[in-house]
Amino acid sequence: MKKNLTAILLFFCSIAFAQNTVYQNNFDVYTSQEDMVEQGDFILQELQDLADEQEVTLVIGEEDGNKFISFDTPGATTSKNTNIRSTEEINFKAGVTYTLTAKARGPFARGLRIINTTTNGPAFSEANYNARNDETLRAEWYEHSLEFTPEADFIGIVAMFRGWNSTLDIDDILLVDNQEAVEEEEEVEEETPVEEPVFYLYQNDFAAYSENESLIDGDFKLDVFQLPELERTLETVIDQQDDNQFLQLQIIDAAASANTLVSVMQDIQVKAGIEYTLNIKTRGAFRRDIRILEKDNGVMFESDEYNATNDATLTTTWYQHTLVFTPETDFTAQVSVLRLYYGSLDIDDIMLSTTSEDALNQETPLDPDALYHNNFASYTVDQDLNADNLFSFVAIDNEDGERTLTAIDNNGNKVLKFDTPNTTIKSNTNIIVDQEIQLVQGRKYMYSAITKGKFDRDLKVFDTETNEAIISSENYNAGNDDIVGAEWHEQMVEFTAEADLTVQLVITRKWNGLLEVDDIKLVEVPLEEETEIDTEAIYHNNFAGYDEETLITSDFDFVKVEQEDTERTIVSEIQDNNNFLRFDTPSATGDATTYIYTVMDFEFKAGTTYTLSARTRGQYMRGLKVLNSTGNTIVFENRGHNAGTAEVASNEWYTDMLVFTPETDFTGKLAVNRDTNGILDIDDLLLSSFIEEEEETPVDEEEEEETPVDEEEEEETPVDEEEEEETPVDEEEEEETPVDEEEEEETPVDGEVTAIDPAQNSLVSVYPSPTTSSVTVDTGNEQIVSIVIANSTGKIVQKLSTNLNSQGSTLSFKLNNALNNGVYIIKINCVNNQFTKRVVLNR
Repeated sequence: MKKNLTAILLFFCSIAFAQNTVYQNNFDVYTSQEDMVEQGDFILQELQDLADEQEVTLVIGEEDGNKFISFDTPGATTSKNTNIRSTEEINFKAGVTYTLTAKARGPFARGLRIINTTTNGPAFSEANYNARNDETLRAEWYEHSLEFTPEADFIGIVAMFRGWNSTLDIDDILLVDNQEAVEEEEEVEEETPVEEPVFYLYQNDFAAYSENESLIDGDFKLDVFQLPELERTLETVIDQQDDNQFLQLQIIDAAASANTLVSVMQDIQVKAGIEYTLNIKTRGAFRRDIRILEKDNGVMFESDEYNATNDATLTTTWYQHTLVFTPETDFTAQVSVLRLYYGSLDIDDIMLSTTSEDALNQETPLDPDALYHNNFASYTVDQDLNADNLFSFVAIDNEDGERTLTAIDNNGNKVLKFDTPNTTIKSNTNIIVDQEIQLVQGRKYMYSAITKGKFDRDLKVFDTETNEAIISSENYNAGNDDIVGAEWHEQMVEFTAEADLTVQLVITRKWNGLLEVDDIKLVEVPLEEETEIDTEAIYHNNFAGYDEETLITSDFDFVKVEQEDTERTIVSEIQDNNNFLRFDTPSATGDATTYIYTVMDFEFKAGTTYTLSARTRGQYMRGLKVLNSTGNTIVFENRGHNAGTAEVASNEWYTDMLVFTPETDFTGKLAVNRDTNGILDIDDLLLSSFIEEEEETPVDEEEEEETPVDEEEEEETPVDEEEEEETPVDEEEEEETPVDEEEEEETPVDGEVTAIDPAQNSLVSVYPSPTTSSVTVDTGNEQIVSIVIANSTGKIVQKLSTNLNSQGSTLSFKLNNALNNGVYIIKINCVNNQFTKRVVLNR
């Protein structure tokens, strides 16, 4: 009776305290020395030096009849941080508490991880255990444990992070959850929900293109952020295995990071308050994400970054990206894929959809500040715009030829359609907006429109009194090309009224045939004003001191990097009320790379942080450099900015920035590099600095930190046995050795955020950098209280609290959309410490 009662009690206890085994591996079923990567149950995700050929291995080890997996980096003398990952995917449930345990043996740092397969990054992390290179500790099995409770369902995998290098043995991996046994409930038949209709604003499976068709400057465009000198191709490719056609980006001969943005050329109008879903499939090595851009204004929404690393399986498998977003305001959107790092990237099945039928209205919102803006939304389909006195035309050639002006619907967007039906000869025509507009003397205006069709056209502004053009845009010729003729092209012209005038807007259609027109707009442009000199800067040149006709070669010179015999000119120009420097290569037809630098020398001091900035305007690539006065060699440079070949690039100023801290004193010059050729305008060249105050870091008398040494010597890791807790190493960047006891710690000036990382920051992670918006801060075990973001001068531009942070030691957020490109300082306030890191914003 007593035995039966005990059995019953044990049974009920097993139900009350049941733990379900989710994943378990003691490695007994494998063969000694079996390669676990080739076997397929594990993969190795290398986190550093992906391009090197240094070997990493994972095989079955055996000792006294017990089997385990043994990781090694034979011959490695530098950090080879690696995630040892199971390939079995696990469905983790929100609100369920899981416990992951495992044994590990070996030197240096390691810790358990749960990897989110969507982001390919850690969802939960154990604080790393560091056995250093201690002979006793490295020979002992250490019991690892990680408990976590997801806030949302996700698919993940079990992993062990291995920091530094050398052998690591792992055994008895066990993942359990705390879910109690639940009695089966009678199934209740649920009513099938009614599926909402799905409306597609953009779809492309690339089946309609011919094989190996180049789509650059056709249906797609490329924006290059790194290594612009490398050739890039964007062509359709057919998969021979399944006969599926897709788009492939190739970056020829790339061996380093060559970030490239692939964008759909089609403009899409997205509406405030409507939820959209963007789906895109990609395939290839390393990192990428998908984005929604606001046309000519940067990133609005972006997905989580996916990293296939250089894994043979992941790089050959299609990955489905999904981005769900709801705009707060209407805007003109473009769909993009950002290719990070390098290598080919396959793209397929681009779909932007919504369940709201209202989203099908693709009309461009009217600009309330425009003097005239016509998006044709108010017209009815097939309305005769000439007969209704809204538009008229004047025949220049073939005066008796038929001409029509009607409104048509173009995929939810109404446009003007001009045609010369049954005409095969030259039939040049002025299409005239019948509304008269008043211009004021001395004010600046911009006239723009988008057009689609073959052959030539331009924009003109006519004086109604003289019936003559006072200004004309550059002529655009799509030729007799069916593909080019099917693309929308934006034309614009800026001008200043020389007198009070009454004008009409005109589009001149040259030759004959169909021409579609949309978004005819005239706006007043604010006059450019001279920037006030920054009296606190080391150097600020706003070019106001030069005469328009005066050459300024006395203050500036250039280094001719390519085409040394090609003519270069530097002059002072004035536009509106603003002076600036204009550099040009008037006769160059190829790459004529040039460094435009100050004749003045500057004394740069070690340990001082400097900010060099300038406004530039022009097509193609440019950037900032600091040259050594001895030989004009490059000491510091930024990634630069590529404005491409668009006409708008010639009219828009771009603010560029370079932040640098010399390690030694040197004498240098400030420079702007002009890649390719053509006009480059430069203004507001500015150099500023600030010096950090220093205070001595308190030294723990009992703490003795030693850094790893060469393999031939006994290696000591930089962690004392009596140190209270281990700080996790950033898995995506190389581990840094903690500072020596006597190294000094940087102190912020006046309590502001600074630009130099204190020594204690070495194991705190802020990534990715550069970033286009999203930033993740990981402090290991330090509880984050708040985050302050400042620009390079120390001015606070954004503040965050941790109310969105469930783990306490990690926080992800987006930099404010109003911030310009440049270096920003992240001050991380924790319960017990403060950390300072940098991040580069490059939208």
